[in-house]
Amino acid sequence: MQACKRKRTFIVLEGDRRHRDRRSGADRLHYPERRTGFDRRVPQRGHPAARFAERALRLLRAEPWRLGLLLSLVTALSALDMLFTVKALARGAEEANPVMASLLAADVRLAAAVKMGITCAVAGGLWRLRRYRRVLEATLAILAGMLLLVTYHIVLQALMA
Repeated sequence: MQACKRKRTFIVLEGDRRHRDRRSGADRLHYPERRTGFDRRVPQRGHPAARFAERALRLLRAEPWRLGLLLSLVTALSALDMLFTVKALARGAEEANPVMASLLAADVRLAAAVKMGITCAVAGGLWRLRRYRRVLEATLAILAGMLLLVTYHIVLQALMA
């Protein structure tokens, strides 16, 4: 037995928009992700560290001046890293980053300018994309990394003294 197929016909009235596909226009752009990563519901359970991180991220998103303070701290830690690097190089240490090693061999001021320029550009990009959760998480990760790096330099300076 064959199934009987009914052919449907529609009467298209003038001004009716159902007859054409409105999404196929060349003047339309498609942004695949519009969510910022913040759910409206706040988790009440879970590990205390996860709840603390969630509150910190929400606070950074709600009060942008705190994020600006963190980005300023990252920039200051980057400058401190450069100073400690120059001091360690004067005492005989070697730069682990080959790009910075070649820049430091050419000119210390050039290396400092490049390092601070890249740091400020990244901080500006993070500031510009501050409404996204992943960007705030990346900011906290960068801050933690810079704190570890400066701590390493301080311990290294103490051992070399």
